[in-house]
Amino acid sequence: PDDAGLRIGDVRPARAIEACAAVRDELSRSLALNVRGGALNDLGRVDEARAAYQASIDAAVAALRPDAADVRASVNLGVLNMDAGALDAAEAIYLDLQTRNALDGTGLGLLNMSDLARGRADVPAARERLRRAIVLLDKSKSQYYRATQYLVETLLAFETSDTGAAATALRRAEAAVKASGTGTIDWNLILTKARMQFAGDRRAALTLLAPAMKAEGLTALVQGVLTYMTARALLADGQRDAALAVRATNAADPRWPLYDEVRLHARLLDAELATTPAERTAAQAGLEALREKLRADGFTAARWEAELGLAALASAGGASATARALATSTAREATAAGFARIAGLARALAAR
Repeated sequence: PDDAGLRIGDVRPARAIEACAAVRDELSRSLALNVRGGALNDLGRVDEARAAYQASIDAAVAALRPDAADVRASVNLGVLNMDAGALDAAEAIYLDLQTRNALDGTGLGLLNMSDLARGRADVPAARERLRRAIVLLDKSKSQYYRATQYLVETLLAFETSDTGAAATALRRAEAAVKASGTGTIDWNLILTKARMQFAGDRRAALTLLAPAMKAEGLTALVQGVLTYMTARALLADGQRDAALAVRATNAADPRWPLYDEVRLHARLLDAELATTPAERTAAQAGLEALREKLRADGFTAARWEAELGLAALASAGGASATARALATSTAREATAAGFARIAGLARALAAR
């Protein structure tokens, strides 16, 4: 499949799916099914992608070469579960990878477990897993692994407000992405930069988001996050009609409910657009439902974002005591966890 140019990151996923169906021997079939899973995931067909990754793992085992193929599919299946909010399922996969002798798979698994710990707001675990991954992957010459490592470092440093470390890691990630020439990592770089720019200055983020939205071959997750980030940035820039148009165009897209991060931006957009009591009530219900799902999934960092959205919504509706209580609680939790960025936002909201 790689020789045919049908790796994950191919901008013609339908062609990849068709070509992979023709492969027959088990090892090649495992590799092809992994590519198929990536192509299906790019299209937002998450359940089919999950089945393809599992079939890739099964084919590799049948070929008696799990170290050669199913490690790749296992890592991808773990990432898919993370994106869909199934953090426990993702962690089980990464823990299994650590029991193997596959250096790259174990290292990648640890990197993704570090990112998973960040999502759960467990900074010590995130740092320890990152440290262990770096030790393992230091023996690898792959720029793909280097880029993944630096992107994980970037977001962890960013959330803990270590701006110098975040900037350094991001520069290193950009260099490694350029050297790797791998589409998937390129998308992750785009998404990482968008997250950081949006969190810092939404209006300024439009200069990054506009060209990013035009990039070819973006995965469904990246498309969804960038779409709703763009709408929220447009609203911050005073372009309400444009933000409403983005929401109207994308509201019925069946892919977006599959990803927690996309749903979070969509619900926060609803809250920011709400101007009437009825709109605020509807937006509150949507955010509260998502907050409880994120709580159940253990996705703590995203839950805090939802709670800040609820606090801002309460403040806009005149419920200042409710807003202050929500923001103060979030600030206390985030501070204890070492999430300085969110803690700072919460304290500012509580002081209004």
